[in-house]
Amino acid sequence: MAHVGSVTSHGGVITTGSPDTVVDVAGSPAIHDPPLEGVPILPIEAAAQALAELVATLKTEGLSLAAAGSALAAGIMRGIGNRLPVDKTIEWAVAHSHSSGEALGKVGMAQAKKRLGLETDGKYVDRYHGPDDLARDGRGKLTELEAKGANRDSTAVAENKQREKQSSKAKNRRRARQMNKKSEKIGQASNRQGGAYTKEEIDLWGEIKLRKGNKRHLSVHTNTETGRVRVFERDAKGRITRTLDDFKLDPFDKIKQAIERLFKP
Repeated sequence: MAHVGSVTSHGGVITTGSPDTVVDVAGSPAIHDPPLEGVPILPIEAAAQALAELVATLKTEGLSLAAAGSALAAGIMRGIGNRLPVDKTIEWAVAHSHSSGEALGKVGMAQAKKRLGLETDGKYVDRYHGPDDLARDGRGKLTELEAKGANRDSTAVAENKQREKQSSKAKNRRRARQMNKKSEKIGQASNRQGGAYTKEEIDLWGEIKLRKGNKRHLSVHTNTETGRVRVFERDAKGRITRTLDDFKLDPFDKIKQAIERLFKP
């Protein structure tokens, strides 16, 4: 479990958000998908700036008491706006990423899932060499998602040494075979990403093995400079067949700033 003060996978520390917020980092953003939470505390310097602005306005314009109060309130709200609250999805993305771009890509995936009505399968565990998510639609159809973050409108996905693309039948069949060999390690303590293997996790990959890697394959690509998110459906060979969604991260600027702050050492 990770919370404010936890060390993330990239070596930083979560320093923003509610200290009482607990995040299941072995889960997924679909399970932990609340709105931005917490009322930020106005820093002293922001309050001082708001008062300074009020005094300057009074001197130059001679405002009434009511107008002065409104000016002060506006200054305070500007200060609050600079204190970016961090929701659980952002904390989850940072804890599971090695760069701010990767984290933005995962937040893009979380928003895409909500828009498409997908929810993470409860048996799924996020692991380093595995897919970024295994989800179900409203009819229970299994869907793999790969999250990508790049500083341009890219559609690229990685290939392994066997030239099998992410989001392809072949790569998923290979992964399923590998994971089913982990059954003897179920419950054994591990400091690797995802922790100890679970029976439920191995059962999920057993289902994929029986399907010979066949399932729905989606890739979610987030432009880290513009916030544009595109969702592509891919065929069994990992080739794009159609665009399912095209939207902008909301609110992109605040999400990006919050993630970049959390990645500061």
